[in-house]
Amino acid sequence: MHFFVRSICILILISILWLTVAEHYNRALAFISEPFVPDGRSIQVTDTHIFFEDSTTSETASNKLFSIDALTLHHGLILMCSVILAANGIRLFDKTKSIFLLSLISFCVHVTLLPLLGNSVPSNADAYYIDRYDISTLKLFAVAWGMFPAALCVGWCFFYWLPRTSADKDAQ
Repeated sequence: MHFFVRSICILILISILWLTVAEHYNRALAFISEPFVPDGRSIQVTDTHIFFEDSTTSETASNKLFSIDALTLHHGLILMCSVILAANGIRLFDKTKSIFLLSLISFCVHVTLLPLLGNSVPSNADAYYIDRYDISTLKLFAVAWGMFPAALCVGWCFFYWLPRTSADKDAQ
């Protein structure tokens, strides 16, 4: 029960703090992902949205293909950090090291997924096409983006936290 209450409190705090970090995270993500997006495409970040733009001709203004509300995509990363911070029986240094390492792995996966999503939408798409676009691609992207850090967290719990706390109980 204590772990549950502690993790919920930490989850709320991290969610509030994430609002200050989200735009910087998205900008870094867009900056690193930009070279992997096809020619004529660009990734723009405004506040909490990631926009895919198509500017194949210089005579026309860039065409915004679609945008993603990035805050809904970061829930797995926030959940992962709150579970690790709420874990008992592990030193703060080890928690910090785990959060840093797993966040870095998650960031690398996010950098990989963003250009894949940008490449999946045809360059001649218009607003009508995006509305009728195979929505399962966007749903798959959102699930993979959000659930990968959560899956990493489950692996961390079973392969790192559980053996450490079990070893501590056996030693006593």
